Amino acid sequence: EPPRLSSTLVFASGALASLLIGLASLTYPFGHDQAIYAHIGASVLEGDVLYRDIFSLKPPFTAAVHALAQILFGHTMTAIRIFDLLWMGLNCALIAVLVFRIFPGRRFVSILAAFFLAHFYYTFDHWQIAQSDGWANLPLSFAMFLIIRGYGPANGKTSSRRETACWAGAAASIGCALMFKYTFVGFIPILFLALAILNRKKPRRAVWTGASALAGLLFFFGALASLFGGWGAL
Repeated sequence: EPPRLSSTLVFASGALASLLIGLASLTYPFGHDQAIYAHIGASVLEGDVLYRDIFSLKPPFTAAVHALAQILFGHTMTAIRIFDLLWMGLNCALIAVLVFRIFPGRRFVSILAAFFLAHFYYTFDHWQIAQSDGWANLPLSFAMFLIIRGYGPANGKTSSRRETACWAGAAASIGCALMFKYTFVGFIPILFLALAILNRKKPRRAVWTGASALAGLLFFFGALASLFGGWGAL
């Protein structure tokens, strides 16, 4: 397992690389989509119920992100850009640590991975960033990180409890990605396939973690109903 100090340095360096590359995005205006979802987020903050009082094509976390950005940074076009910059910085830092765990000791390679991710992301124009796909990348990256961490050695031994917890967390993270975009449901079969392959000799753990993946889906639809009144939209 990579030293904690080295992992922390890689994490901080990945975040810094992303923040420096993305600073220019703070000057970007709204695209059509950002304007629509900023309006939806503002309406939710004023008391409207998503899907009942105001229509949205996207799952609730897209509107929630815009609402949170306005709470934190004000009702301006810059608010969602600041939030996107911080969100992408965290995603790049997580990718840097993920690469560092796959290639221990390769700090430069890990930071370079974060640099290229930020570089390619911010080559898109103002309309194409701060979108649902970009928001969903962070929980998906976290799911990959948990899977890698769950199968890494802990103090020279493999902890079955840690493996199980990490797989369950990965399933929940994919459930969160679904809250940004419906089409990410395609990652659920991939998770089940990985479970079947990597847990061939551990069927009980595979079944338990598979149930956690289904719980992630139930969480997705339950949140639509309980938090945003979404059953009517379904």
